[in-house]
Amino acid sequence: MALEFFGVDFTNYLYGFIIPFLLVFVLSYGIFRRFDFFRNSRIDLFLSLAISVLFASTTTFGFFAGYMTQLSTMFIVGIFVAIFVLGISTQVYKKGKIIERKPYIEDLERMKRDLWKEREEAVKKNDTEKIVKIDKILEEIDRRIMAEKEISK
Repeated sequence: MALEFFGVDFTNYLYGFIIPFLLVFVLSYGIFRRFDFFRNSRIDLFLSLAISVLFASTTTFGFFAGYMTQLSTMFIVGIFVAIFVLGISTQVYKKGKIIERKPYIEDLERMKRDLWKEREEAVKKNDTEKIVKIDKILEEIDRRIMAEKEISK
């Protein structure tokens, strides 16, 4: 279905001129605003419009308009591949960190078992000062084990 206004096929005009013109305008305006060349948005706007008009009068504009859809498709696929590879590499890195953390969690649990044995001996000797110290250390070990397990998820 063609896009028509007053009997004129607007589809070719839209894809052949308006969209490429707007693309050049937006890209040039974005570059000017990002790098803040002139510190004035009106100058950036005027220069972007001038660049777009000048570019529209060249033969390169026809080439750009003709291949814009193909290039944008390749660009989108390229971005998807880059995000996919980045995501996989991030997951692999995270899994490597989990493997490294397991022995640390096991060491903490072994320390906890040893401290419980010491606490039982302190209870038998009725050494309340040592019991309080061991309880504080056990709380800290429990907190670290929980944190390590949370990080490993």
